Amino acid sequence: MIRSMIAVSAAAMLVGCAMSPAEQARQDGVAAREEARLAEALEGFESTGRTSSCVPRFEVRQTKLYDGAILFERSRNHVYRSDVGPGCGRNQDDILVFKSINGSSYCAGDIVQLRSRLGGFFSGTCSLGEFTELKRDAR
Repeated sequence: MIRSMIAVSAAAMLVGCAMSPAEQARQDGVAAREEARLAEALEGFESTGRTSSCVPRFEVRQTKLYDGAILFERSRNHVYRSDVGPGCGRNQDDILVFKSINGSSYCAGDIVQLRSRLGGFFSGTCSLGEFTELKRDAR
């Protein structure tokens, strides 16, 4: 009796988690827009072939959130890309709060919390990956 109740409850939970085709199409569209947004931001940039585990904070003038990546802008023609997990969401209007062990640098493994701009509500968390250096010719 108890086993059948557990099985029914588990099945009901799985059905509730399934996305409808419309929801899946919407989510796929959002993902495609985010990929295009990141590609546009990186247009003209090329990897220098250098990666590092930390970037000094004083070198970074701006951070920008994308689905799956955060760009750390050093200058208009020089950025560092850190790939992050899915917990960093897609709302580019969120405020990034960095929880660093090393206060003078952003480092791989540092925790990034996302906070809603309206009210400061927690909206996600992820950790930074290695930093890939990207440059483009001065325009």
